Order: sequence, then structure tokens, then C-alpha cells
Amino acid sequence: ISSQMGHVGSPNRTVYCMTKHALEGLTKAMGVELAPHKIRVNSVGPTFTDTPLVRRVVNTPEKQAFVMSKIPMGQMAQLEDIMAAAIFLASPAAAMITGTHLIVDGGAFCDDAISFFPGRKNRDCVVAAFIPKRSVGLLSMNPI
Repeated sequence: ISSQMGHVGSPNRTVYCMTKHALEGLTKAMGVELAPHKIRVNSVGPTFTDTPLVRRVVNTPEKQAFVMSKIPMGQMAQLEDIMAAAIFLASPAAAMITGTHLIVDGGAFCDDAISFFPGRKNRDCVVAAFIPKRSVGLLSMNPI
């Protein structure tokens, strides 16, 4: 599990962003390196997720309103949203997906007007069709 911050920079988040960018590089490199062995490597990049840790950071009505205003779907991710993305990537439906980062952000990166990061372009928003194929392995990366 990585973060949407693996694709951007943010004030006062230098070390956090650096580690998430490193995980993006690791995911891509290992995806290429392990593909011949039929091992897929992917990462999941959630937005703010409703957990006790995030609740301690988003701890005022103003902070919560700010976060909610940046997510077009109008809510923080739930743990089940992140689990669903991981299950999808481990499933036969993702048999041809490796070295990729699946952003689970409720649309936050799709619109410059409501993005956490003003001036960001929409190039990270994609549409995908999921077609079940066959089971393959998944190498799970879970940083602390």
C-alpha cells in the first residue's frame, strides 16, 4: 500500500512524498523484473482513508470540510475501498496488470479545480475495462 502522494509533491510532506515516490519506482522495477516469473507487482494509492490515525490529523470541522471539498465523491476512503482495490489487483481480472499504481482517491486527481494540488493536469485519470482471465501470483508490498 502506497499513497496518492507517490505522484505529487506537497508542502510539509517532503519525506512522506519521497518514500511514496520510492515505492512507485520499486513497484515499476519489480514489475518488470519479476514478470518473466509470472509474478505481478502493483501498488495501491489511497487518498485520505477513514482510520484512527487520519481522524487524529483531520481533527477539526474545518480540516474535515477541507478534505471533503477536495474529494469529488464527498467522503474519505474506507478500509473496504482499499481492500477491494488490492483484491482486484490480486484477482484473475488483473492478470495483465503489473508495475502499476492504482489510485483510490474518489476522483481527487481528476479535476484541477478540486484537486489537492492546484495546477495538476488530468493525465493520471484513466478508464479501464476489467476482463477476467486467469489466476496469477501477486507480490504484496506493505510499507510502514
